[in-house]
Amino acid sequence: KRCKVSIDRRVEILRAEINAKENSNLSDAEIKKLRKLFNDYDDDGNGFLTRDEFKIILEQSGESATEEKLDNYFKTFDTDGSKTVTFDEFVAYKNFVAGNASKQEMLDAFKVLAKGANY
Repeated sequence: KRCKVSIDRRVEILRAEINAKENSNLSDAEIKKLRKLFNDYDDDGNGFLTRDEFKIILEQSGESATEEKLDNYFKTFDTDGSKTVTFDEFVAYKNFVAGNASKQEMLDAFKVLAKGANY
């Protein structure tokens, strides 16, 4: 079931796409594929992924989707603190799991996901 998206929300969605392009080394074609994937998981079409929608991504990729793991992913990738995953945050997540993030970004994310263990 798709919801109506306000003009302001559409502007936010477009900004997220621009940020994703600017903050990654992905081609336009790769961004387009990620946008389609994001939209497939965004069940209600509101332009962001809820915890439940993000949980499905984890489950379908073979990861355990415990509340603790979801908490850690959201601490790492929900950079705007909205308690949802925007498109640019989704791209950062996909870059991380694909190993395309910078060494420092991967180390920072790993520390959060490993509960701040000292590595």
